Parts: sequence; structure tokens; C-alpha cells
Amino acid sequence: MAIDPALLSKHFPGLEWRLSSDSACAKVVSESRFIDPSITVLDYKDGTFSASLYLNDTLQLSSWIEDESLEGVLVSLKGIMSDLRDALDRGLQHQAPAIE
Repeated sequence: MAIDPALLSKHFPGLEWRLSSDSACAKVVSESRFIDPSITVLDYKDGTFSASLYLNDTLQLSSWIEDESLEGVLVSLKGIMSDLRDALDRGLQHQAPAIE
């Protein structure tokens, strides 16, 4: 199998992907000084794929299911990212009052 650049662009438009024989990586623009997000997609010899969102050097979210298609892991990772965004938005809407 190979990583299809068209599928990467379909699910993550606007990102510039660096491709190698078995991987693809894209940086996500962030103005934060605490996170430096990037997405990495790997193509394994057994025909499976994985996709990971790295928030910094030590924190990542992954999507990997054995024998899943490239599109499947991209959709799954995008879903995880959307769920995370929604949870953070809800948390930020319910901030505690400032302590005086």
C-alpha cells in the first residue's frame, strides 16, 4: 500500500505534507508557545496504517486499527480531533469565577 496524497489533502486541506516511502508528516500552524502540533501518517508493511496528532514532543493522540484503510484512520483521527475540540470548548464555556 502507499500513502495517497489526495486522501491527505481531502481530509486535512490546507496542510503541506512531506511524503516519504512509508510516511507523511504535516505541521499544523499554531500561535501557542505551549504546543507545536503536527500530524504523522505511517504505512506499515502488513498493509495497515496509523495516524497520530502530536501536540508537542511528548503528547500525542493516535488512531490505529489493524487492517484499516488509510481513509479510515484519517477519518478516525479527524473525529478524535473534533471530539477534543468540542470538549475543550465546553470546558472553556464553564469557567469558574475569578478569585479575588
